[in-house]
Amino acid sequence: MKLKLRFFLESIIVSVTLLLFYYGFQMFRGLLLTKNYEPAIVLSHETNDQLQSSVSFGSIYEYEWVVGLVSFVLMSVVYYGVRNGMYRFIQAGRRN
Repeated sequence: MKLKLRFFLESIIVSVTLLLFYYGFQMFRGLLLTKNYEPAIVLSHETNDQLQSSVSFGSIYEYEWVVGLVSFVLMSVVYYGVRNGMYRFIQAGRRN
């Protein structure tokens, strides 16, 4: 199987774009949550109990960079495979 440079570059660009969109959305969401935060001393104990029970095994995103790298590689491979498969399907249809 020969690596098609155009499809490879497209897969890199699409993956980077999707990851930038995802992290941008997360930052925008965090800004909105911070802007709309209203501290309530009366309800702080209930919030603390809920937070302690929702995460029982410690920090979930300890190695967040690994998740980002794996998702980047996975998105690139999937996009390349789908794009290459579509190209082959179209070329096979033209031959017949």
